[in-house]
Amino acid sequence: MGNLFDLCRDKDCKTHFNERSHYQTTPQEQAKRKKEREQDEAKRAKFDASIATALAKVKFPLSEKSLDALLDVVLSDKGTSFLMPICKRHDLKADKSKDGARDYHAPLLRLAEEGGSDGKLRMIFELHLPTYWAHTDDSNLKKRIAKL
Repeated sequence: MGNLFDLCRDKDCKTHFNERSHYQTTPQEQAKRKKEREQDEAKRAKFDASIATALAKVKFPLSEKSLDALLDVVLSDKGTSFLMPICKRHDLKADKSKDGARDYHAPLLRLAEEGGSDGKLRMIFELHLPTYWAHTDDSNLKKRIAKL
């Protein structure tokens, strides 16, 4: 009914494993990659600091009902890949359900509500700004954020 075949498991076999790479990174490559990750993290931290400075300046007299509705619409419009870096910026962890799903909306909503009306408005504003990963070298964007 079925087929019987042999399977070669000898990693030194020149016939069956000649195309496999046993490449391992050198200590120099590992150090270089670590340095690049640290540089990226420093850039991200600087970007996040500029966002925080801009958000601290945001105030507007909206009614609580309008503000809640606006926050709900804006927050529900964003997907996980957009919300993850914002949670990270605020050192927030996603809520986990019993089935293992992660909810990034809830911790951001709690953070916004903790700040009252100004906190909600800042969150709405932040949700409209681009994330670092999408705009790492956008100098025009950085200039516009600095003007806030």
